[in-house]
Amino acid sequence: TGWGSGAHPLEHRKQDDVKLLPPTLVGGQLRGERVRSIAAAELHNLAVTEDGAVFSWGDATFGKLGHGNLVDWPAPRRVEALRGTQVGAVATGPRHSLAVAADGRVFGWGFGDDTLGLRAFHKTAPVYGACAVASSAAAAASAAVPPPLPPPLPPPLPPP
Repeated sequence: TGWGSGAHPLEHRKQDDVKLLPPTLVGGQLRGERVRSIAAAELHNLAVTEDGAVFSWGDATFGKLGHGNLVDWPAPRRVEALRGTQVGAVATGPRHSLAVAADGRVFGWGFGDDTLGLRAFHKTAPVYGACAVASSAAAAASAAVPPPLPPPLPPPLPPP
């Protein structure tokens, strides 16, 4: 479910000119999928499904949606570059996106400067599709298994 104005936040509209939307079910290619987690930036969003697929939507500037182009998507669309990769977690930044695979590999896309950790690979231009950044067993463990819930609170003490 999502809500907000539905308008690009950089349009600088007056509050009276913006149609505020109530919480609305997010559709697109996510319809029928069971979502495990989401990440939201100012202008784009990512979702990870229970089977580890990644979907993105919103503003495509810098290629941060990972669809291999600069086309904005108003509804969730699967990131095909990650098909076949079990993703455990995603994160968004203003110009990039990151995903941690269950095996510990880290994928990044969007503006390819130091925010993606790709400088060692001489990627200083936008990366429009997901590419591997690093690998870590600790990252795999934290991405594959969600943190446990805290124990329940004890019952209150009876009044004196």
